[in-house]
Amino acid sequence: MLSPLQKNLLRATLLVFVMLGMLALLISRQKKHVRQQQADREIKATAEIRQRGYDDPRRRSEKPLDFPDYGDGPVYLLTGDCKELSEDLYQVASQASGKVKSLKLKRAGKTLNQPIDLPLLESILTPRDFSQKYLKFRLRELEAYRELTADKADVKAAGEKFLQAYLFRVTGQPDALSNAELVPLAQKVIELKSNDPLLLTYVALVLCEATGDIDAALSTWTRCIEQLRTSRYPLIVQVYLRLFVVDSRSMVGQGQRDALLVSIVRWLEEESATKQWDDCVHFKLVGIWDQNNVTFRNGLLIGCLKSDKIDPFIKHWLTGLYLADKAWDGRGGRYPGNMSREEYQFFESNLERGKVHLEYACLLRPDSPYPPFKLISVALTGLDREYEPTDWFRRSVENRLDQSLPYYRLWNSMLPRWGGNLGQFRSFANHCIDTNRFDTQLPYYAFEILQYLQDNEFIDDWSQQKKFGAKVIIDRFLAQRKKYREAHPGEKLYGDTAYYRTRIGYFLERAGYPQLAMAEYKAAEGDLDYSQLQRSHRPGKFLMCRMFAAQGEVQDRVLQFDQKIRAGWFADSKMSDVEQLEQEWQELKQTAGDELAERYYAHTGKMLQQLKAYLKGDWVEFDFQDQGLGWEISENEIDWDREDQNLLICRKTNESQSSWARPLISIEAPFHIQAHVEQIAFHTGETRIDIRWTELYGNPNAQEEEEKVPELNIALSSSWSYPKEKKEQPVPFRSLADLKPHFRIYTVDRVPYRHQEQSIRVMRTGMHLMDWKLRADSSEVTLGNYMDLVRFDETAPLRNHLLFRINAKSKSSRLPGSTGFVWKLKDVRLQRLPATDVLPAADSPLEERMTYWEQRVKRDPDDCVARLKLCEVYWEKGRAEELLEQSNQILTRWPELEKIRQYQGLALYKLGRYQEALVSLELAMKEYRDEVDVIMAAAEILAATNDQETRDKKRALELAVFGKRISDNYKVEFKAMNWANLAVAYAENENYEAALKANQEAIALAPENLKPEFQKRQKLYEAAKPYRYPPDK
Repeated sequence: MLSPLQKNLLRATLLVFVMLGMLALLISRQKKHVRQQQADREIKATAEIRQRGYDDPRRRSEKPLDFPDYGDGPVYLLTGDCKELSEDLYQVASQASGKVKSLKLKRAGKTLNQPIDLPLLESILTPRDFSQKYLKFRLRELEAYRELTADKADVKAAGEKFLQAYLFRVTGQPDALSNAELVPLAQKVIELKSNDPLLLTYVALVLCEATGDIDAALSTWTRCIEQLRTSRYPLIVQVYLRLFVVDSRSMVGQGQRDALLVSIVRWLEEESATKQWDDCVHFKLVGIWDQNNVTFRNGLLIGCLKSDKIDPFIKHWLTGLYLADKAWDGRGGRYPGNMSREEYQFFESNLERGKVHLEYACLLRPDSPYPPFKLISVALTGLDREYEPTDWFRRSVENRLDQSLPYYRLWNSMLPRWGGNLGQFRSFANHCIDTNRFDTQLPYYAFEILQYLQDNEFIDDWSQQKKFGAKVIIDRFLAQRKKYREAHPGEKLYGDTAYYRTRIGYFLERAGYPQLAMAEYKAAEGDLDYSQLQRSHRPGKFLMCRMFAAQGEVQDRVLQFDQKIRAGWFADSKMSDVEQLEQEWQELKQTAGDELAERYYAHTGKMLQQLKAYLKGDWVEFDFQDQGLGWEISENEIDWDREDQNLLICRKTNESQSSWARPLISIEAPFHIQAHVEQIAFHTGETRIDIRWTELYGNPNAQEEEEKVPELNIALSSSWSYPKEKKEQPVPFRSLADLKPHFRIYTVDRVPYRHQEQSIRVMRTGMHLMDWKLRADSSEVTLGNYMDLVRFDETAPLRNHLLFRINAKSKSSRLPGSTGFVWKLKDVRLQRLPATDVLPAADSPLEERMTYWEQRVKRDPDDCVARLKLCEVYWEKGRAEELLEQSNQILTRWPELEKIRQYQGLALYKLGRYQEALVSLELAMKEYRDEVDVIMAAAEILAATNDQETRDKKRALELAVFGKRISDNYKVEFKAMNWANLAVAYAENENYEAALKANQEAIALAPENLKPEFQKRQKLYEAAKPYRYPPDK
């Protein structure tokens, strides 16, 4: 017999065995479930691979740019859970936390957690050194071409010359050829008929940038990719090719994106096997990473995690980057107090996990500047127990002292809101100056710090700069720079560029040190970056001239004079005020002691002439005499060498910035402005010129002017493309002369702040008129061959600024556009509209409106809008004879004004000249497909004509139904005549029930003089007979 204790022990043992069995069963089931899930995922992935065609060589060979090339490796999808895929890496990195901590403490040494006011250490590797190494990295492609190409000797010589020049350009070498100089070398390769895929990859890019012919580039790259995949050329060439493909398209398909990602993964596998050029590979990789969005980064990271051949450093680094970015993106710039508990936990967990990977990457590659740079933002949150942001900053710049990003990231931690103080900025600025490395950017960070504080701490309160002690830093910088110049005669300093000369001078100007600013501007000898001075449409060139004029005893007088002349001038301003200013101008201009001061008085003299003409009610001629007196023009490349002083010709060279031209005087609406414009593009894409009536923030006379959302504008836009008729394969690069424009106009809509757009077929290229009358309650425009009048629901602003703005946008999404966009302004003039010129109300009697527009046409026969509105009134009033006469006159004088064609057609329709009417109505509908009267009249003619060849009952019904739908959609009144037109179309198609209903609507709405005619038609429909025009008409 077992004792009670033994029984209890036996029961407990059995229970443990049962529980262990159950646990084993549970674990077994869980493993089985996991295996089943994995199998399901693999089945799903296999099906998706098959559906996308990634495993189909035939489909890839047909469209090689749209399908990934996995080489000899397995086919996989770039999908999955990054956290799950990186779990093993995370465990490895976590287990090495002790080694990471030891390395951090060892490398920090005595500087651990010390303030940033320690001196900066001299770097062994300078930017120029790395640039040379990166050039050698890229020149491997030239060496491969020399070794592997099958080109003949003369072709090979031309190819080597182009390829070397291209590689020098893209690596930023100081003696590199310009883009324009590369084009002839690329064309020579094409002429000699090279068939080398490496060479043609880059030749196609250069020619695509020069011509915008994306179709030809894609045709070339399609041929090249198939040759590259079977060649022994480095895989980085395929990466560049697929980058060019993605960058050239405005819309990128999943196949193209995946093809690029797979090529990057394969390239990283190839480079990981050698590790000879790791720092160059990482430099290129971080550029690709930064340029793309989170979807692309996710796919790239998954591709790397699925590969067992890629350097673990890259995997940990990219995983850390991805998680850190994910954390900060989720935070969205909020303070912790503004986040929910779950949101902050998401932020903290992703950042902590990213920190583990980034620190382990530092352990694997202590000499890399990239993981430490990202860890600055991690330490900023206090999650790093060993390092402050300053420690990671030091790790980041130890090997690349002049790398700019760590500096800006560090300054965030020095702001008071992040626990720093302004004293740290002063100390750091002085240490940057103390490096005395004016051959690098380091000393110039002193000015960057001052600007950074202005933007992020002082928020444009310039008085704070003086409290901060900016003048001491500025004086120290200027003195040290002067000593460096004396010690290094003839050497070009890092800041001896248009960008930095302007940046420093402009800062000094705004900070209240005009003498120092003038010294910087003078030293530049005209080589300035005016885009900085003209930001937000600021008249920077003019204000720089004013600064030189406002010197010595006359400073206050000049500033007061400038304030008055550039104040808003209104229709009721007094001529005596202008005359007083002119007398002051005569006295002040005698004090000009500098060429720029003389330029200021030349500008203001022109402005006084323009103001006199404006107040007299005369046309104000905004000519471009003496290089644009009275204008502020943003473009630098201007053709001034012309006899025509009324013509401005500019070349736009920077796609990222809009060009603009702005009269320096400010006037009040209502006004009438005219200008002739022309756009000539040398790339595919869009160009646009508009006249804006825009409000600028702040005092218009202040130094700073920030643009508000534009309130009113009219614009003429051109979409440039190459014709599609060429079917040759491969597609040759076409001439810029082959580019064809398609125009679109933008005009003010019924409510200010909203604009309508209208596609139009411009009859000719060349100059087009932009004619705009702006009143408080209406806008009249003539744009090219379009004209219209719009009444506002809200009052338009009367006191604003006139601005001509010019934009260009390349068709490709990220490839740099061609430098070839020329825009022209000609015969710009403005006139004050008399207060007595008031439009009749929209609901005023027809006779009153007709009288007004007839008087307008009589006063100014060139008033196209008045003629248009007169045609509308004649049509409403049923004056067909006058309507035909007026429309014929307009089309004879201005055949491109096709909007008038509809009234010619309607007049002929009303007069019973149906065949002639149909011709005009068809032409009108090609451009204006939303005019209900035009559509319905054409529908009736097609249904009721006696000409058997013309009659088309199917199209008649289609048009009639379309016209009714347009009426419903746009809430346009469907008049009695329109219902009658619809009934005619239904009856011709033997739908007499619908015809009777529609005609009954016509009878109900018709005036008394039309009712008998519609009643006759009703009897025809009741008898199941269609309506026909009388034989004699």
